Amino acid sequence: MTTLAPDQIHLLQAALAADYPPTITPPAWDGPSNHLSNLLRSGPRRKVVVLFDAVGDDDYDETMSVDVEFALEGQGLVVYKQALRWAESVLGPGLRLSPGPDELYPPDPDDFEDRHDHAADGVDWTEECEGGAVSHESLRLVCWTVGSDWVCLQAGKWQGDGNFAVFVVLTIVPATPGVALLAEDTDAAQPPAPAAIQDLQRRLGFALQAVPEEGKPGGLMPRHVMNIDGSYTIDAAGRVTGLNLARADLVDTQFLQAFPDLERLNLDNNALIAVDGLAGLGRLRELSLRGNLLRASPDLDAVAPLLVHPVDWAWEKALLG
Repeated sequence: MTTLAPDQIHLLQAALAADYPPTITPPAWDGPSNHLSNLLRSGPRRKVVVLFDAVGDDDYDETMSVDVEFALEGQGLVVYKQALRWAESVLGPGLRLSPGPDELYPPDPDDFEDRHDHAADGVDWTEECEGGAVSHESLRLVCWTVGSDWVCLQAGKWQGDGNFAVFVVLTIVPATPGVALLAEDTDAAQPPAPAAIQDLQRRLGFALQAVPEEGKPGGLMPRHVMNIDGSYTIDAAGRVTGLNLARADLVDTQFLQAFPDLERLNLDNNALIAVDGLAGLGRLRELSLRGNLLRASPDLDAVAPLLVHPVDWAWEKALLG
């Protein structure tokens, strides 16, 4: 069974409340990558909680296969989604950053060529210097500003030459003075988004792309919005008719009540355990719900005719246990 265990929740709670360790610790998990291992060292400028870790070796492990690798990625993603649900219940909505500001990432290793005998910008090299707060291999990242700290939940995959590591990690670091964690800027060249979209963008922490429909300059068939993550379509009357929020790390769908004219909705690969608000979408014709934390239910059975892709409830239940 893959789940966020009570002891892991306790570790998260403790990390948020604890002081920074006075000295740099060994890696919480000594993975195959030096840079990843360094990220997992707690110290005076970082606290680390490892929620999931798995390694595989395609060259020397006879039991390793594409299916096993895919299963490990899926297990890590479930833990990440459950951790995200917990974190947002405690810290409130986080910012979906892809990528985040440079200050979150390790400095360039070239700055520390002569590591132990060298200082860059007046900072002596330590194991902590390379770690930063966020791995460059992180594929999903949500951050919060909590007091004078940045809290970052990340999931990623390090890929080596024939081996790999899957990880889910929460890091806490002192916020860099004068640097704010900000949502992505909306493209100024785009026309102003509808008010409901603007509210949704503030909630998500990133901008959504307006996809012109067929008949407009550069327009696409209306249903193509289902294939463009982070996008929406509006009709001639200015109504939002399509919304693609795949991989947006959603934990609920309360916002749907603001979009009564939706005809197409993609919610693939989020952290949803239920989908509320569908009853108010009388014009909905296409729906996609793959890769969430959903379980089969009468409510979901009722929308089954709208599903573009059948959801394999048995596979998702196997991941959840």
